[in-house]
Formats: sequence, structure tokens, C-alpha cells
Amino acid sequence: MKEWEYKLIVVEANDGKFIEEFERKMNELGKEGWEAFSIPHWFRIGETFGMVVALKRPKI
Repeated sequence: MKEWEYKLIVVEANDGKFIEEFERKMNELGKEGWEAFSIPHWFRIGETFGMVVALKRPKI
């Protein structure tokens, strides 16, 4: 049975460019073996919009 590591990332993009910012972060983290594990959960706090995504990778 594989063991996994998990991580949450927060993507903020008040200019509406969530997808571009998410792809940029995932390109960086993908090099370390991280992959998206959940659908994005959107939030708004005051004027700040963003999303939280769970990531996973095999434990090394």
C-alpha cells in the first residue's frame, strides 16, 4: 500500500486570473511530484478571492 504526503495550497487572484496562477503553482510543485487531489474550494474574504486545493504525492 502506498503512503502519501498531503499539502494544501491557497491561490489568490483578485484580478480574476485564478487558472493562470493555479497552473503556475502546479508547474512548480509538479516538478516535486505533487498532483491535485481535490476540486478547488472557492472563498471570498472581504475583497480577496481565492481557492484552496489539496495536493498529494507518494511518500519518499
